[in-house]
Amino acid sequence: MASGKKLGFFWGDQKFYLVETSGNLPARVIVIPLPPGEQDDPQADIHLIAFIQKSIRDGHISTNQVNLSVSAAEVIIRSFIIPSMPLSEISAGIEFEIKKYLPFSLKDLSYVYHPIMITENRVKKIRIIFVAVRRTSLERYTRILEQAGLDVVFSEPAPLSVVRALLAKKVMPAEHRTAVMQIEANTARIVFIFEGVVTFIHEFRLKHAPDPAQSDDAKAIKNRFLGEVRNALEFYTREYSQKITHMEVLSAYTENPYGQWIQEDLGIAVKSVEPVTITGTQPVDDQMGIVSAFGVAMANDVKMKAVFNFSRKQAKSGAFFMGQAIDIREYMHVVKTAVVCAIVLVAAFVLLQVNSTGTKKKVEDLKAQQSLYSDQAAEDIQGKIDHNHAILKKYKDIPFKSEVLPVLVYIPSQLQQGVWFDNFNIKRSGPAVSDHWIVDVTGYIYNPDTNQEIRLVNELAGRIKKEKHLAKYFTNVNLMGWQLREIDKYTVVTFTLNCS
Repeated sequence: MASGKKLGFFWGDQKFYLVETSGNLPARVIVIPLPPGEQDDPQADIHLIAFIQKSIRDGHISTNQVNLSVSAAEVIIRSFIIPSMPLSEISAGIEFEIKKYLPFSLKDLSYVYHPIMITENRVKKIRIIFVAVRRTSLERYTRILEQAGLDVVFSEPAPLSVVRALLAKKVMPAEHRTAVMQIEANTARIVFIFEGVVTFIHEFRLKHAPDPAQSDDAKAIKNRFLGEVRNALEFYTREYSQKITHMEVLSAYTENPYGQWIQEDLGIAVKSVEPVTITGTQPVDDQMGIVSAFGVAMANDVKMKAVFNFSRKQAKSGAFFMGQAIDIREYMHVVKTAVVCAIVLVAAFVLLQVNSTGTKKKVEDLKAQQSLYSDQAAEDIQGKIDHNHAILKKYKDIPFKSEVLPVLVYIPSQLQQGVWFDNFNIKRSGPAVSDHWIVDVTGYIYNPDTNQEIRLVNELAGRIKKEKHLAKYFTNVNLMGWQLREIDKYTVVTFTLNCS
């Protein structure tokens, strides 16, 4: 993103919140009331796209890459334990176990998970933190934002964005066992965190206190609130064998008594945090939405031990690296490209060796032929020597090494997922010793969204043109043409690129 700026977008129930950061500060804040319209109404989505575009223009937002924070109402979070098993089998184990906790098919969800190795009664097990969002909702949000000219590169649940905002402002340490209570207008949400990993979220409705004179109702409201908090704490202690002794209460409503109730009745140290310290001066009803947008904007700057990023295409995990869960399947397109490049490199090496052997043999034959003229006059010998030297020079100018390898390596490395080459034609554009090449490639692109196929082919041309390792070989990368084509009932785009 340009000039170190980051853009966060929180999709709330009634409003959009956009925050463009500079450093770790919200430089621009835009609050957009949602226009009326049904969620599944394409016409309403068109108006929504235009509405977002206008808001970005009016707000002078210069960043086009955006991180998306998804409302907690759309998110499903589950925690469960599976037996210890090989890393290659974890995904299958999760898919089997999660069916016990979900009333619908995994195919309807975009989900991520984080495995934590634990030991119970000297038996190794794996605790899974499973986070999901309805696939249709995420795809709609992403489609609308991208058609509005934004590139969604990251998306996560809003409660995690709030935690990241607190970490960015150093309200709480990263490696700490704590709980964060978010107080909104009619909802309370407790986010439990252990060593940088969000492990459990409990959400419940708030019933605000009536007139203080009605003491019976006020007491019932307090007891109900403390009962919800106590039940969540007991569940967390039972599940994780850890006791919460400290809690941050994040609320724009400074007059509420909730933090005081928790501290006095449950004996937990409470630190009250006002969102205004993060968002600056903003209307009270908008502050939590702005905190979520700011937190997700800081995703690349504030690292958390477990990252729940919905924007990746498949279920995550299957392996551990630096304490993070990764999925090898997610990088299969890179592996396939690497295999193709390895085959091309081996073939090029063998071809060069064959050419080198043939050239050396011809040089030896020329030397043997010169010995036949040893008894001739000096002038004749010199003439033949000059002639043979001219021929020999031509052979010596034959290149034993070629600069073609970077071309063969770095052009295929620019392929995105769903893009493949059908034909790769390469030739020199000058003398044999020249490093300039002409490359013509044809290929295919498949994406369920045809508009994305056109974007991908233009993006591929741009990536090749910007690759610094190819700059010395090409000055022009041109899309010569493209067209839609149907293969096995799938609509693909065929394209031709010229690099010169």
